[in-house]
Amino acid sequence: PLPAPAPDLAAAAAAAAAAAPCSLLEGSAADGRARVAGVLRRGGAAAVQGVLAQRGVPEAAQALDLHPFEGPYCGALDTIRQVAAGPGEAPGVALLGSMPLQRGELLRLDVAMPGRAAQLQVSYLMKSNEIVHLVPSRPEAAGARLRLGEPGPGFTGWEVDEPFGTDMILVIASDRPLFAQPRPVVENLDDYLAALAAALREARRQGHQVSARAVVVETVARR
Repeated sequence: PLPAPAPDLAAAAAAAAAAAPCSLLEGSAADGRARVAGVLRRGGAAAVQGVLAQRGVPEAAQALDLHPFEGPYCGALDTIRQVAAGPGEAPGVALLGSMPLQRGELLRLDVAMPGRAAQLQVSYLMKSNEIVHLVPSRPEAAGARLRLGEPGPGFTGWEVDEPFGTDMILVIASDRPLFAQPRPVVENLDDYLAALAAALREARRQGHQVSARAVVVETVARR
């Protein structure tokens, strides 16, 4: 019998990235492995692994970097899907410290901006269906690398507190401010997503570039 053909890793990764509902996943292939990375609703990893197996990708050739969540975040992922940053694209986001973050610890982020001047917006989504705009909108230089959340004069940092659980951060980089008027610092998530969807449609109509990334944050009471 002829040997089975080698699986198309890039196609398998792309199919697996699209398999899990309520997710925002990137699929790519590199170094002989199918890579799938991003955020997804808890329990969705089985769908990703199932597609890779069906496509003939052995476990040794699977590189999965999946961050599950529980919470009302499906609408947020759907809203930013068309502008989601791809593998290796900006904005790049890294959470500092060991997960989960404990009560009293500080939320700190490293953010890599696109290779063009852009407005940065950083928002924190909570299971209470509220959103807090940590960085409502501010201009940053092309290719800037930022450390956000470090205490400084007049700023004590973003301290972790209850309610604990799974939260999400949205980081958006846009050529222009997305909103004509500042959003409330804290607002209902559904209200914000409706406004964001309209703002993204207008940005596309005007030919402005927008890119976004979602990051899962786990918080717990101090052990």
